[in-house]
Formats: sequence, C-alpha cells, structure tokens
Amino acid sequence: MKTFVVSLFLLSLAIGCTGPDGPTGPAGSKGDVGDQGPQGSTGLDGDTGPQGATGPKGAAGPQGPAGAEGDAGAPGSAAGASGVADIAQLDLPGPAYYPENLTASADGTLYVGSLVTGEVAKLAPGEVKATAFIAPGSLKGVAGVLADDSTHSLFVASVDLQFKVTPSVQRYDLNTGMLAATFTFPAATTGVTPNDFALDSAHRLYVSDSFGGKLWRVTDTSADAELSMWTSEALLAPVSANAFGADGITFDGVSNLFVNNNDTGKLVRIAINGDGSAGPAQEIALNPALSHPDGQRQLSADTLLVVDGAGALVTVKVTGATGALTPIANGLDGPTGVALARGSYWVSEGQLGTSLLTGQPPHLPFVVKRIVAY
Repeated sequence: MKTFVVSLFLLSLAIGCTGPDGPTGPAGSKGDVGDQGPQGSTGLDGDTGPQGATGPKGAAGPQGPAGAEGDAGAPGSAAGASGVADIAQLDLPGPAYYPENLTASADGTLYVGSLVTGEVAKLAPGEVKATAFIAPGSLKGVAGVLADDSTHSLFVASVDLQFKVTPSVQRYDLNTGMLAATFTFPAATTGVTPNDFALDSAHRLYVSDSFGGKLWRVTDTSADAELSMWTSEALLAPVSANAFGADGITFDGVSNLFVNNNDTGKLVRIAINGDGSAGPAQEIALNPALSHPDGQRQLSADTLLVVDGAGALVTVKVTGATGALTPIANGLDGPTGVALARGSYWVSEGQLGTSLLTGQPPHLPFVVKRIVAY
C-alpha cells in the first residue's frame, strides 16, 4: 500500500513540470517490462479479539457399564426374635384334638394336651406346625399339663372321661420325652378326675380333682408314688350333676393355693400350713363374676390369669377377700387353658362346651390363640 502511494506522488510531480501540449505523436512501441519492485514488509499483528460466545451443549456420551450386583441379604425368619412375629394362632393336628390345657417351658415352648386323642403336641418358638411330644393314642386322654424346668419335667393328667381306664398323673422328661414317674390314686378311689397342677415352694405337687371336688398331693415327684388326698373342701365340689368342680389351680409363691370351681364360678384361696397340711379355705368374692373358669396361671402373688369357658380371658386382682376382674379378650371359642410365654398370652380353644359335650361339629382347625400381653 505504501509503494503504491509514492508512485502516484512522483507521477504527479512529473506532470506538473512539462510545457504546453504538442501535437500528438504516433503511438510508441510497448516498452520492456520493468523490474519487479521489492516486496513490501509484512504488517504488524493486530490485538487479540474478545472471546466468542459458548457453543451449544454437546450430545450426551454413551451410558457407562452397569455396576456389579450386591450380595443377597440374609433371609428373614418366619417369626421375630420372640418367635411370634404376626402369628395370630397355632394350629393343632387333626379333626378331634379338643385341647384341654397347655403350659410353657422357660424357653417358650408350648405343650398342649388333647382330651380326646390322648396326645401332647409341642410347639417351639418360631414353629407354626406342631410335633408330637406324646404320640396320639399313647394315653386315653390328657387334661392338665404343667412344665417344670427345675426338674426338666412335664406333668400330665392321664384321664378317661368314660372311666374305663384308671386315671393317673405322669411325669415325662422334657429333654427326651420319656416317661420318668407315675403317680397313682389309692385303689379304693372312684370317680377321680385329675385336671390341673400346682407346685409349691417345697416342690410338692398338688392335683385338682374335678369330679371329686378335692385336691390331691404328692410330696416327692422324683419317683413313682401314690397321691394322698390333701383337702375335700366343700367349696371345691360341683353342685350340678356330671359337672366339673375344682379345676384351675395355682400357687401364689408365698403360702396359698388359688383354686377355681368350673361349675359354680367360685375362686377359693386355701392356706398351706407350716407343716404342709391344708389350712382354712376362703371364697374370693369376684366382681364381676366368672361363669365357668378353667385354666389358670399366677402372674404375681395377688394377680391371676384365668380363662372362662364362656369365651373370655381375664386377670383377677385379689385384695383381701375380693377379686377385681379385668377383661383381656372376649369371643374365644370355648377356652380351656392359658399360658404366658414369648411376651404373649396363649389360649387353647377346647370347644368342649360348644362341640364335644353338645355333639355339634367343631370349628376346624383346633387352635391355640395368641393374645398380646399387657
């Protein structure tokens, strides 16, 4: 650009110094091409311009590989740590079980006797299907059962409601299921029906006799022995024909037995004298009254847990000569026994008054009902 401007300037000076124009001469011949002038110098670089705007977002890259699968979690148990989870009931085998009583060992295992099939079913914590502790048909019928962890024993009332087989009380080993001892009634005794059990602080075994309205006792349960009558208190006798009298029985942990009367609905307290003999008996006035009390367990020195054959589970708070009832559950199907285990109450629904004694078909399956303890 600078060389081009200088050439025009020199040309203009040459034109300004000439005289007037003469006549036009002939066209001159084309001159030789002049030498190429020197190349102009390169211009200086300009300043850097401002940064341009951010371009549009690029497309997403391909998906990365899937992560490795984690280890499988541990399988959940069918029941919670207490062995109950959401279990509402435990089914008993067969169409004619008719449970009369149940008990629980210290580890929460339930033992349920059958009045008709003569067996005892066993249900350990977490199990929903019963196994046989005493096989069906081994005994004519089973009424009361009581687990005693101190001697690893299960006491069983062997009965026959037709009185064709002599009743007795038997002790089985909890670990092996083997018969360990048999306790018999005196030979001349008739109409005796062992029903339920209690052990006192001296480990003497008391047996309620429902048809006879008596209490029997054996002082040493380590070997075969004969039971002796402990009391024939009139408050324990039934007043209706072919009815049960003395039924559920418990020890208060101090010096008294509590016995209920299934026929009259009465609750009776009987003192144990210092020499082991039967002391005075006292009726506990219940409010409200019980209809047909059956299975019974001792929750504390003054509180009982009782099932009523009319369909209820209650606690009885004893104060002096009175007992205040608090309902726990209603609508049970002929309850016959109760136990406290695994943080719950367990009730055998015997259906004796609704099926066995009426000839009506039972509601199947026979069950042990779980009721939340409070």
